[in-house]
Amino acid sequence: MQRTESLAQEVEPVIRGIIRRKLRVTLDPADGRRENQNGLELFGDVWVKLLQETGADAIRNVRSYAAVIAYHACSEYFREKYPARSSLRNRVHYFLTHHPEYAVWQSDDGDLVGGFAFWRDQKIEPAAAEKLSDLAPGASAKPVERMASKDWDALFDSVFETLAAPAELDALVNAIAPLVGSVDAVEAGKKREDEGGRDAIVDTPSPDPQSDVKLRIRMQLQRLWIEILQLLPRQRFAYLLNPTDGEIEVFPHNGIVGIIEIGRSLAISKEQFELLSKELALEGGSTYDERFAMLWNRLPLNDKLIARLLAATPQQVINLRKVARERLGRQMKHFR
Repeated sequence: MQRTESLAQEVEPVIRGIIRRKLRVTLDPADGRRENQNGLELFGDVWVKLLQETGADAIRNVRSYAAVIAYHACSEYFREKYPARSSLRNRVHYFLTHHPEYAVWQSDDGDLVGGFAFWRDQKIEPAAAEKLSDLAPGASAKPVERMASKDWDALFDSVFETLAAPAELDALVNAIAPLVGSVDAVEAGKKREDEGGRDAIVDTPSPDPQSDVKLRIRMQLQRLWIEILQLLPRQRFAYLLNPTDGEIEVFPHNGIVGIIEIGRSLAISKEQFELLSKELALEGGSTYDERFAMLWNRLPLNDKLIARLLAATPQQVINLRKVARERLGRQMKHFR
């Protein structure tokens, strides 16, 4: 009990601050708005997850680790509630991290921000939300499904030239959503300000899968994790750091293994962490588990970076993952 109370005093302000900022809620139990009540539930989920992950006392910087879990929980919340917004965010993140003129890094507050690559080392404050709300569509703005690489380049060049500063990634997504026609991303912003009536259909909880279906899914995931551990180290490395046929979050989300166990299965070397810290601007973390926790929010990695970590070529990384996927497919076929 004493340990739990001490942990609460240390990390509760961190978790509350992140959820308040990301969901734009008060976390006051008396605040009856739907988004705020969802935020309170999310806080409870993060707290339970943190207690599970820190049970072994393996984490020294628990505040940093709590922040990682809270950011991840917020991302998962938006992904489930606003799928088009999540898809748009993934597109934005992918483009900014795969174009040489742009970059994504962590601000001093721990938020992901994007902008011109040369801003990353200049410690420029992200643009205010009011400036983002004033963005006007340009000739490069098209429906998102019709946006080519040159269109994204022109759009972000115009956006960052106008802002003259980087932008917090989630705020950037909300700002460009109306420009590229991502409907539920626009709705995500509107609902945060909604003080009015409730939507009975939206509020109706969707039926959970039957218990035997849930059990079957968990058994399959448990078996899959066992098979992943049987992969050769380089295959496992290529597969887990960029699982192109799924999402690594499925394991902690379903209680199969936690972030710590996933990180330890990769056996990332000190030299590899140093390269990751340099390339991804990761900060903090004195132990292996803490450093991987910082990396967690940046997954998946692109194959070029994985190739550098493995002293291989991007094509060799693709081949390693292909072999891993084929082996897992054969093993899981027998299990089904």
